[in-house]
Amino acid sequence: MDERLREAEKTRSFAEEAVQGLHAAVESVQSCVLQHSECLTEINASLKGGDAADAAASIVEANLLAEHQFLELKGDLDAHAVQVRGGSGASGVLQLTSLALDRQKHAYERVLSSLEALAVEMSNELDGCGQKLRHVSAGLESRTTNSSTEVRHAIGEILDAVDELGQSADDAEVRLEQSAQKVCMQAVLSHADLLTSLPNRRALEEQLATITASNGKRPTPCSLLLMDLDNFGDVNKKYGYTGGDTVLRQAAMLLKRASRGQDTASRFGGDCLAMTLSGSTLSQAMPMAERVRELVSTAKFSEGGRRLQLTASVGVVQLQQGERPNQAIVRATMAVKEADQAGGNAAYYNDGQQCFPISLAHRKRDEEARANDAPEYPTAASLGVDSTEPAAAQDDLPHEGEPSLCGRSIFVANVKRRLAEWSRGGPIVSVLLMRVDQVDELARRRPPETLNFLRRVLGRLLEAATRDMDQRCDYDQGVYAVLLPGADEETALAIALRLQSQVANCKLRLDSELWDLSASIGVADARSGASVVDVLMAAAAGMERAARNGGDATYAYTELPADESTGW
Repeated sequence: MDERLREAEKTRSFAEEAVQGLHAAVESVQSCVLQHSECLTEINASLKGGDAADAAASIVEANLLAEHQFLELKGDLDAHAVQVRGGSGASGVLQLTSLALDRQKHAYERVLSSLEALAVEMSNELDGCGQKLRHVSAGLESRTTNSSTEVRHAIGEILDAVDELGQSADDAEVRLEQSAQKVCMQAVLSHADLLTSLPNRRALEEQLATITASNGKRPTPCSLLLMDLDNFGDVNKKYGYTGGDTVLRQAAMLLKRASRGQDTASRFGGDCLAMTLSGSTLSQAMPMAERVRELVSTAKFSEGGRRLQLTASVGVVQLQQGERPNQAIVRATMAVKEADQAGGNAAYYNDGQQCFPISLAHRKRDEEARANDAPEYPTAASLGVDSTEPAAAQDDLPHEGEPSLCGRSIFVANVKRRLAEWSRGGPIVSVLLMRVDQVDELARRRPPETLNFLRRVLGRLLEAATRDMDQRCDYDQGVYAVLLPGADEETALAIALRLQSQVANCKLRLDSELWDLSASIGVADARSGASVVDVLMAAAAGMERAARNGGDATYAYTELPADESTGW
């Protein structure tokens, strides 16, 4: 299939070059026609005050020059016709075998045949015009004297001939434009699946090739989802291929509706559909795979007034840096196969080595594995992300008269909820983590009441720097978090810098001692990972980077070196 696709691309490129080459030749013809017409106009004007014999000699000279130019152009057109014929013949580049590509072959062959005919036609027009020029020149040279009337008559004959040639060139331009439009339309159709109106496998592979060509230090994540309808052969057997096509179109529409704005649904082949999830890591793509599986299993397909119940086997992978598109497709196909062998109506993912079912239990183990690779501070436990969420304690709620700072369990639950909404196509969400640089020294030198006072001061600063819709949280001793709904990383960074400035301008007076405060802040948005651990660890990596650089700094997740990232 890859070889046939490459041959099809060669064919399209050949047709485009043929159109461009013939277009250049026709433009040359038009230029010669215009040049000769202007020359004859000047000769006609000179007849009023000049000698008719001199005018006749000028005509013969102009005809000789035009005939020479026409012969050169005729040679170019003949060579062009031979070239087109060689490219469109049985031994050319159009040896394609699949049905879809065979249709494309014939479409391009028709375009190339019309271009060949047009080149031959223009060559014949040039030859005919050249013969008329030679005939007129011979008539003028055979007479010993030429009157002004005879010369003007000769000019009229020549102008009629070149006008006909010019009209033929104009007609050729119109036909060339039509051929160019056919080539463009065929190129569009070659990327579309006519049954489902989705992009086809060729378009999918080109999209994946574009994504995997990125050699950046931190490439944009992208995942690939494949969906295979279970026992679809039975549908074809029971309702015929027409019924199967109807069901397949409904499944394609279902997948397209499930996709988000940045995602692209396509038909991979047969009853297998695909979706590229741009900007999605594997952990973000897994909920989408499960959602697609559930949508198919609960959908009511219809054919000829009959209701059908179908299920699907779904596989998902994240494209790895340096991986070729076919390698990602093979891994996704392996995941689909595992789901099918498990009985269907299942979703599996491939992590680059093995396939695993997408289930709550396995996602839990995956989050624990990620937590083990996270920065030393804070750990998954210190972030309050446990395997089970405890009920909100009374201490999680703000006390009357104090800043509205919630506790960790409420905060983590809301982060999870917002991330789930985003994975379903909702607004993006960001998280901000801030640690007061002086908190350890304050805790060592001052009594516990000092930290309570610091908590109230920082709570007021958080309220002033953030928005009403944002949720502020007292995470740990000297560590605060903010949930920023609807804010991407850039917006969160602006809020963090404002907060950093306000903390730096704050002086904490304890007894007779004045303390200058500063903060280390990290921000990350939902694109750093679908799970709460992904996002919080990404923000924590930025916070730790700021602290290691002396504090009083803010880092966004995407600003970190690749070796400090935790979400890819």
